[in-house]
Amino acid sequence: MNLNPFYFKKVLAAVFSQLLFIVFTSQAQETLQTVTNRGYETSHPISLGGTYVNTNTTKLFIKNTASKTWALSSGANMISEMGFHIYNWSDNPEFPLFSISNNGMTGIGTALPSSKLTVNAGENAKAIEIVGGNYYESSNSYSFPALSFYSTINAVKSAIPTSEIRFVDRPGTYGYAANVRTSDIEFYTSRNWDGSIYTHVPSLTMTIKSNQDGGYVGIGTAVPKEKLSVNGKIRAHEIKVEQNNWPDYVFSKNYSLQSLADIEKYIKEKGHLPEVPSAEDVAKAGVELGTNQALLLKKIEELTLHLIQMEKRMNEQDKEIKQLKNKKEPK
Repeated sequence: MNLNPFYFKKVLAAVFSQLLFIVFTSQAQETLQTVTNRGYETSHPISLGGTYVNTNTTKLFIKNTASKTWALSSGANMISEMGFHIYNWSDNPEFPLFSISNNGMTGIGTALPSSKLTVNAGENAKAIEIVGGNYYESSNSYSFPALSFYSTINAVKSAIPTSEIRFVDRPGTYGYAANVRTSDIEFYTSRNWDGSIYTHVPSLTMTIKSNQDGGYVGIGTAVPKEKLSVNGKIRAHEIKVEQNNWPDYVFSKNYSLQSLADIEKYIKEKGHLPEVPSAEDVAKAGVELGTNQALLLKKIEELTLHLIQMEKRMNEQDKEIKQLKNKKEPK
């Protein structure tokens, strides 16, 4: 049987090309198993779209269309071999953006977190920013719970938060234009003991009003009327009040001191000292500490002047009495 040499070469070339295809495809194509096996070796990190830089940790490299390479690592490059980390490998391969340590500590901007959540914002940057809200409170205000805290009883989370920090947004309400937004910050805390179990009903503990509403701070009240309104007792080692109208002017030579007779008449008519607020006024409006202290000092200084005058008159009377006695005594 005679074979055509040209035909034989053609068949041989086809067989040879098929063998090359089988060889090359078997060498180039990887299966999930081959990738997994290769990933067991720390010196051969899996690389998608990029190449590994060093061999000290197990890494997965992912390269995006903008030629940025990100790295998922089982160890922090040149810092720590512990935990799991995420890098922007193109811009900063030395320090991870996100880290989870072996003991469950989580870090943002740090490779060695020291708490359940450690945030290292760096200089001139915000550490945490909360945007938006999802709680509708009423027709004219929106309450955005920024942070909610829950207690646990026998490892069971309470149904409602035991404490919260909320932002109350009031767009175009309370007399403001529609494009003016007023926002308050509210702090809710509570833990009540009913004899057998804890019941948690958060109640407003402190509020900080918006600047449009004076920027007032209220403790124990939702409607503060001053820069600081406290519905309850205040205990402190010292309270310093600035006062510009301290009543040293009472000791001036030109000061007109009210006579005791006039003061007596005023007390009979009004039931309190001149300039001093009545009990009814104090019950309604309270007492301004600085003003009241200055007023009390003024009354003490006026009383001191009256006593000095009385002492002078008594001394004069004593002299007159002695002179009269000397005249009556026989020589």
